[in-house]
Amino acid sequence: MKQKFFPIYRFTAFLMVLAMFLPIFAINANAQKRTLQLVKNTATLSEDQKILHVLNRLGFGARPGDVERVKAIGLDRYIERQLNPNSIDDRVAESKIEKFELLNMSTEEIFAKYPNPGALLRMLGQDGRNNRNNQAMNDQMSEQDQRAARRERRQKLIKIYQEYNLRPAGQILRDLSASRVLRAVYSERQLEEQMVDFWTNHFNVYARKGAVRWYLPSYDRDVIRRHALGNFKDLVIDTAKHPAMLFYLD
Repeated sequence: MKQKFFPIYRFTAFLMVLAMFLPIFAINANAQKRTLQLVKNTATLSEDQKILHVLNRLGFGARPGDVERVKAIGLDRYIERQLNPNSIDDRVAESKIEKFELLNMSTEEIFAKYPNPGALLRMLGQDGRNNRNNQAMNDQMSEQDQRAARRERRQKLIKIYQEYNLRPAGQILRDLSASRVLRAVYSERQLEEQMVDFWTNHFNVYARKGAVRWYLPSYDRDVIRRHALGNFKDLVIDTAKHPAMLFYLD
């Protein structure tokens, strides 16, 4: 009985294998057609269209006058300069972010200038939230009294911040995000900013976890930006060793 149906089994197996590989052949054929069509379309693009395509792919899109500037220096020259960002004068973008002092501060300076509010009050002996007796008293307070206590705590913080010229910790993320947007808009080093954005998302950390936010300016400056167009191995090693990533991953 087995010998009688063996050819049928063999034919069925052949059909199954063929069914598995036919989609692959179809995909390869479609991919080849798309590639040929892309090459054909690129060959028929005007010079302005080619420049717009490069500006959209290498950066965040064309700004007024960008097409004319690229045309003046040549498309190949523009791409070569983007691959070597240090050769590009970027004074306009740098002037836009001068007001963000934390971009050039060390992590120690950021901890001192942008302190954790709860830690600051505890250090100054003006916050008794960790004291069990005070916690028990807080539990017995009315909602109105609790609101009054929170308001008093905020007023203490404001006074301390003003007296010692400190900044709220929440400003770290706001200033860093604003500087990235300004650079994306005004920087002539568009490819570098594109890659900074890419690697920031790829090797992301959560700013609101533990002490991560205080390490973000260094993470952005000393790791992501430093290796954005550099050696991938160095980028991976430095992200893995940086305190921002270590805190994020526990």
